[in-house]
Amino acid sequence: MVLKSSKSLLGEDWFRSFCSFRINPKLFLDKKKLTRDGFCLDVLKDLYLEHVEIQYKIHLLLLLQENSCLLITDYNLLEQVVGSLVNLCNILGTKSDKRLLKNQTLVTIVTILLSQNLDTSKLVAEVKVLLLKVIYNNLEDSTTLSTACKCLEELEEFFPGAVFPKIMLKFHLKDDSEISPFASHLLEFLPFMTHISAHRILRDLIYIVKYTPELSPTKTFKLYLQNLMLSSDTALIHLAFDLLDAFHSDLFSVQDEKFLLNN
Repeated sequence: MVLKSSKSLLGEDWFRSFCSFRINPKLFLDKKKLTRDGFCLDVLKDLYLEHVEIQYKIHLLLLLQENSCLLITDYNLLEQVVGSLVNLCNILGTKSDKRLLKNQTLVTIVTILLSQNLDTSKLVAEVKVLLLKVIYNNLEDSTTLSTACKCLEELEEFFPGAVFPKIMLKFHLKDDSEISPFASHLLEFLPFMTHISAHRILRDLIYIVKYTPELSPTKTFKLYLQNLMLSSDTALIHLAFDLLDAFHSDLFSVQDEKFLLNN
């Protein structure tokens, strides 16, 4: 586990330095004459180096992950760290030899966001979009898909429903052919979300479809409508009534409406 170059942050005997940091991070920074910001930026720089081994990079990510509250105390640095790690995931792509590094990068991003006392809503939405891209990429390794799903589940539990507005902003509500596939993907995730998350996403989606003539309520909601009407959860049943109020016969057949009103 020895690097061929001493120009990296932790030096040639990087595992010893890794252990030293874990034992006493503040003492390590003092000896290296590094600020917390400087340490984080050096970590990000090393993650992009080509000549260092993947295990070294994974251990750097672990240091960020385990000490994010100590190292990251202002939003600008948080934004820079998360943005750089997201970019790293995109660069790594779907290469099988990079999957361990990509998996750890995803876990580190989510752990950092969950550990912060800062307002992370904007960053959370961006990371959720990244995770959805990974999940719906047929070329991704199965372990990476599993990691992305678990990360998305964690974010959704702590920050319910934050992803949908970001997707709408990204695509600027251009037309039905672009929005409908993403709406369908989100609806597929609803059974795995908390009821609060599902309620928030559907309310936003109802509003968007109602006031965007190019979007079809039937294409967007029809497949999920029956699940709503048969739900035992009060919040989701109310959403079925919201859909009825918003779209009437554009979405509901006569039989659907009778079933809902008499249920």
